[in-house]
Amino acid sequence: MDTISRRAVIQSLAATAIPKAIWTAGAASATSVPSESSRPTNPPVIEQIRERFRSFPFESQQIGGVFAERMRTNLEARLLEVDEADILKGYVFPRVPVESFAGEHAGMFLDAAANVLRSTGSTRLKALADHTAAALLATQGSDGYLGSYAPGRHLTGVDVWIHKWNLIGLLSYYEATGEAKYLAACRKAADLLCRTFGEAPDQRDLIANAEFNKVAPFILCGDMFCTAILEPMCRLYRLTGEPRYLNFAQYVIRAYTHPQGPDIVRSILKHGSVAAVSTGHAYLLLANFNGILDLYRLTGQEELLAVVLRAWEDIRLNQLYITGAMGSGACGHEAFQPDGLLLSLFSSNVGETCATVTWLEFNWRLLRLTGEARFGQEIERALYNQLLAAQDPHNGDISYYTSLTGHKEWKSDIVCCLSNGARGISLIPQWVWGLEQNAFVVNLYTAGTVSFELKGAPVQVVSQTEFPRDGNVTLKINPERDTAFTVRLRVPVWARRFEVSSGAQTLQGTPGKMLDITQTWTRNSVLEIRMELAVRTLPGGTTYPDYVALQRGPQILALERRLNPDVPYLERTALAQSAGELSVTPVQRPLEWVGRQVYEVDGIALKPGTAGELVPERSRLRFVPFADAVEYRVWTTRPEKLPRNAPAVTAFARATASAQPYRVISSHDSTEALTDDNPETFCMVDPTVVGYANYARGLTEVLAPISMPDTFKEVRKVGKRGDPVWFAVSLERPETISRVTFRHGPTAEEGGWFDTSGGKPRIEITRVPYGELRMQKDSDWVTVATIEGYPDVDSDSLPRLTDRQVFEIRLPMQVRVYGIRIVGRPARNYVTCSELSAY
Repeated sequence: MDTISRRAVIQSLAATAIPKAIWTAGAASATSVPSESSRPTNPPVIEQIRERFRSFPFESQQIGGVFAERMRTNLEARLLEVDEADILKGYVFPRVPVESFAGEHAGMFLDAAANVLRSTGSTRLKALADHTAAALLATQGSDGYLGSYAPGRHLTGVDVWIHKWNLIGLLSYYEATGEAKYLAACRKAADLLCRTFGEAPDQRDLIANAEFNKVAPFILCGDMFCTAILEPMCRLYRLTGEPRYLNFAQYVIRAYTHPQGPDIVRSILKHGSVAAVSTGHAYLLLANFNGILDLYRLTGQEELLAVVLRAWEDIRLNQLYITGAMGSGACGHEAFQPDGLLLSLFSSNVGETCATVTWLEFNWRLLRLTGEARFGQEIERALYNQLLAAQDPHNGDISYYTSLTGHKEWKSDIVCCLSNGARGISLIPQWVWGLEQNAFVVNLYTAGTVSFELKGAPVQVVSQTEFPRDGNVTLKINPERDTAFTVRLRVPVWARRFEVSSGAQTLQGTPGKMLDITQTWTRNSVLEIRMELAVRTLPGGTTYPDYVALQRGPQILALERRLNPDVPYLERTALAQSAGELSVTPVQRPLEWVGRQVYEVDGIALKPGTAGELVPERSRLRFVPFADAVEYRVWTTRPEKLPRNAPAVTAFARATASAQPYRVISSHDSTEALTDDNPETFCMVDPTVVGYANYARGLTEVLAPISMPDTFKEVRKVGKRGDPVWFAVSLERPETISRVTFRHGPTAEEGGWFDTSGGKPRIEITRVPYGELRMQKDSDWVTVATIEGYPDVDSDSLPRLTDRQVFEIRLPMQVRVYGIRIVGRPARNYVTCSELSAY
């Protein structure tokens, strides 16, 4: 019998794929998933550490309110519109490294589909997921291989990471459907990993396998991609009881300490800083923390718990944004930042959605383990703000990054954050409420219904609320018979007043703690909860001392451009009061605005005066929840710091540079300084840096599918001393400009200025849209001026320049542009730029 290629298998399955029209017809909620009795029973492994909090099964609850709206959009506009061929393309055309991550999307989709099927029973989604799972299983090799790499390259690079996602997706689908073939496929793949990696003479080292460490550590941090396999290995052991899977998980912990390994456990215990671990990649560290927590529950090894708790505390104190995001991709690498620095503007690529989802899962694990309110608080913060902000409520598109100033860059592509964002939305029901010993626990306040059994008595709880529009919640508790148990409520840390009435009894909650109401509950018992959703200002901290943000209840608010047509410059607004609690007024939302919440706040806006000058005027500024914002600013200027000049058309726009380090070590590693309206900040470019811009520029030159090592030799090209460098600013929409401002940064013995011996620095413009992920070519740029006023200077002597010296360049004529940049040769080691603006 002839051998059939993996490509042929996929293509034959694609030929029988369910027509697209089916996904837009019929009821999404038609029941088709198996009953609870047909799903896997209790797993054979009893964990050493029992969880205190157990989330309710997806099937036993109906979620309402804003969560339901977002979950419905996720199903109907995202998951049901997934192109099966797109998420499986990595298995048809295994090209490395350009498509090295393409194999992860099938597993992410199946995990999301399993969750949504258990919530909705959608027949349309079941058909699509069945077909996707069958196509994935059809690619599995006889040895168990379930990755997307070409023969001869199996289990190299990030192929172990791809196996991680396929294991997670198929295990979730097994638990949702009860079909044993999915578990069998996972066991075959895991057995291959166990045979391949380990400490025996004939086995490979999991860390040494991560060859990306040697060729591109600035972007791929391969060690933690490989070790993230810890999570599904723990899960597979729990479901099967096979000791080899537990042994492999323990091997992963030992592998952390191997040469070039991330050394997660020892580093956290020694330094207590997530930024100090390996490359500091937020998403990958969190993925490993989740696996470490899972292994702790299986083994009871206290050192593992100590690691994750120290890491969590460091993130909360030093790395967490007010929206629940973490990590900055300012240099193309979504890393934790140095303590005290939280870059959050558009150029800094804040809030990688993969990291947000994994942070939510991390806190969910800690909530399950401890039942402590602090972990529920972080779930609330990240969910109501960062995760919901990453989703387009109209069509389910997801943004890769979601910064605190700028505009949402929602897309429907198949890339990691977009697949993971949809998966995150699917997980919402498990974060809402659950059971502890003799207690019904509410973690998130939402409309909905849940049914469960406590002390042998069936109980139904109905939650009626408009939260977070208001703070009133009615819980109708209806046991089949009189039953004594505790209702445990998480009291939000932001709640100034939290009162609960049960009959004639009224209790007061303490912010940040759990409140217990213990009594015998009868049919139709009612709890009335009243929370005061106070509005307060949050300081911008050391990174943005001239700015504040607004928070109302759990929601961060944002000044929305589309709802402030009378404000000419969103960048020139301030709150009338920048400290303490504020008064906000709910107003009727425009019909075209999808969000339900719009608030007016007393503020100040710069507007044209009678003589054409800009004057501050009292204005009613309109804010919306960050989750609903489209073009916005979370940070609003303190009134005493409000500038009086008109902003540049490039103010707060995305800025880039020709070479940046792979992660932010200090503020001058970030290009947001070019457009942040702050002359004191600056960005530095060194042409010899091995960083993301070098990688990206080189990657666009790779046109043929060549082997990975050769490819990365190509893309790892870096410059040498004296090579030209550039700073650039790109615009979402074209603007007409006639003047450019370049502000020199600081000068030092090591460098900071341009060498003009071969020509003055020049100003270039582009008429080509940049786009979030597009890598522009030099041929896209046209020179329109040189900085004639720049001093004649070379590398031999210090220039006659003052720090932050300004150069105004008037263009020969008005030009319509999508971007500007300054290009020149650095003197000595580097060049600095404090501002690059266009008017």
